[in-house]
Amino acid sequence: MSELLLRELTTADINWLKKSGTQAIVTAGQVLIPAGTVADCFYLLLDGRAAITLPQLALDPLQQAFAVIEGATGEQEIMALENGDVFGALPGLVAPLPTATVVAKTDCTILALPMTDLLAQLGADVAFAGRFYKWLAILLAGRLQRMLRRLGRRNLAQGKLLRDVWLVFGEFHDSDVEWLMAMGEVRQVAVGEVLLGAGQPIEHLYLVLDGSLVMLWEEAAANPLLQAFAVLEGQEMLGREVAQLGQGALVGVSPFLDGRLERVTMQSMEGAVVLAVPRRLVLAKLQQDLGFAGRFYRVLGVVMGYRLQGVCGRLGYGRRVYVGGEEDELDLDVIDRMGLAGRRFELMLGKLMSGV
Repeated sequence: MSELLLRELTTADINWLKKSGTQAIVTAGQVLIPAGTVADCFYLLLDGRAAITLPQLALDPLQQAFAVIEGATGEQEIMALENGDVFGALPGLVAPLPTATVVAKTDCTILALPMTDLLAQLGADVAFAGRFYKWLAILLAGRLQRMLRRLGRRNLAQGKLLRDVWLVFGEFHDSDVEWLMAMGEVRQVAVGEVLLGAGQPIEHLYLVLDGSLVMLWEEAAANPLLQAFAVLEGQEMLGREVAQLGQGALVGVSPFLDGRLERVTMQSMEGAVVLAVPRRLVLAKLQQDLGFAGRFYRVLGVVMGYRLQGVCGRLGYGRRVYVGGEEDELDLDVIDRMGLAGRRFELMLGKLMSGV
């Protein structure tokens, strides 16, 4: 994680974080953020190990039963944190699970940065915003990958579609949407067609306009050795269904984050319509338009954060999380953004789908 921070942020960015934040040393076992607390700071773990935990009561009934049988009590660790990880308030991305606790596993050195100062800097420096949101999006994507590995053989696609319309179109500007429409091509995805295969090169960024895609997690994609031996033995690696992505979902984002090949397969079970934007054009746009870059990586951070919470919720980790488009106790600002996002998406559909 430390290498990721040093790779994505500049020396000037790091100096600003040091100047604006306050360092503190905490001892092993100390609670950094108690459950139910709304953090007003962004925390960076500089040294040591910490963990995000949940009380056993937050687990589903089956998990509680096994916990009792195994004699487990107290807190359940759901995510380990190491050097370079972040926790607390994440600027505009995703709220922490309300029952989660962050606790130091060893003596730790942390940097606490007031959220008001961070938001002001993000608004004042678009170049910094692009780098910062990209860093957080990569961190959240990594957490999502680690959480998917905890699934065992479970399928988690029960429930509603993950409709990302309000997440994506609530963040983009009208000019961003117009650019995507101008550069993209509308494509039909046939029933049963694989749009993206795990471990395969990605040449386009896809936006789901209609229908849905099934996200299949494949262990082989995360384990090259397993993949190699499966091919040698003529085995077909079958993925576990972990999500269904509906209108507004962005697919094929890995090249814009850490550059790794996608570790999931995206398949259409009932047919879909997507907007395909060439990767090379998006990469060029990100380099040339710093404002677009900041909004784009913020969108990816938002999407990764909510997908992570969706997986956590379906594993029984916590309550009141975003699961497939359900909203709980939304404030007026969020409702306004959802309305604006819906109008933008409907306008986009009207222009693109007339000939489909």
